[in-house]
Amino acid sequence: MSASLTFGSSLWIPQVVNCDEGKLFDLIFEYQGTFFDNFVKNDMKYMEVMEAEWEDDSTTGRPTRMCTYTKPLKKNSVGPTEAPVEEKQVILKGERGKKHVVLSEARTPTLPYGDYFYSQCKFCITAEGGQKSRLRITAEVIWEKSTFLKGYITRSTYEGIDTQLTALQHAIQKEVGGEASAPTKAKDTAAPEVEEQKKASRGPLPIIVYEWVAQHFSLMVLAIMLLSFWFMITNLFLLHRASSLHSALEIWQTSLDPAGIIEVLVQRYRPNTTEEWVDLLKLQRDLYASQHERVVTHLSKLDDSVTGMQETLRMIANSGFDVVNTAISSGPGATLDGAALLHSDEL
Repeated sequence: MSASLTFGSSLWIPQVVNCDEGKLFDLIFEYQGTFFDNFVKNDMKYMEVMEAEWEDDSTTGRPTRMCTYTKPLKKNSVGPTEAPVEEKQVILKGERGKKHVVLSEARTPTLPYGDYFYSQCKFCITAEGGQKSRLRITAEVIWEKSTFLKGYITRSTYEGIDTQLTALQHAIQKEVGGEASAPTKAKDTAAPEVEEQKKASRGPLPIIVYEWVAQHFSLMVLAIMLLSFWFMITNLFLLHRASSLHSALEIWQTSLDPAGIIEVLVQRYRPNTTEEWVDLLKLQRDLYASQHERVVTHLSKLDDSVTGMQETLRMIANSGFDVVNTAISSGPGATLDGAALLHSDEL
């Protein structure tokens, strides 16, 4: 038998085995005997397997029980080495020799995101006559909380279901024999958001654990660490740029004062070695030389301005003397001797 689990949907996985309906139910749900020891303890290596007695639920009246066990995780995982599983089993319909329908809900609350979802499996065992029975199972992932890893986790969970169903299918065939029939796909229970299909197995598994969490836990931690490191480097770069701009602004504000520039540089960079102090003193010398050149240039311009002003005043004075002489020479008794002219000059 071959089947495929579609992300976001449930599938019927049928299998016909060479035993009656009651025996097949006991093989899957009665945790005792050779089959239980060989498959659950030896093949799957479950530990601390405990199952309660079937008791009628006080609300629904249906037979219900809780099963717990610890499953070892893959050795290549650097996260948890084992995962405790809690499974609730409810017999929806039970007619010995005719039909059994069992609903199973498995949770791993101690693993990361384990309380966000659970797997739900429905087992349908029907009598086929002639000491044969047919087994069908649907498997779905039910989400109770949302996370950005929902799609990835769902696909990984179906992959884990496939692996465990394959192992149980082989164990059932080895125990009682039988043949697989063509799979019949049930109607999708979720919107077909993703059409990627996963390869599935031929048989059911009563207890389903979410290995995806532990298998990919190290990758999730590594991704978070890389993102944190990237953000840290980016923040350091931005802080460095902001500090450089602040220093440049202070230097620009004190550009007319070399002593102020040196003070800013000493406060910012704090030279410790002789070479650093030599570089700082050299920078100070260059700054003072630049400032000296600037002052000399300003003084030269000032000298040129003063010289120009003197020339202007001299021209104005000469023009004034010419006017006075003209006025004197044109009036009565215009002739003046040298003494009178000298006296007028003194005035």
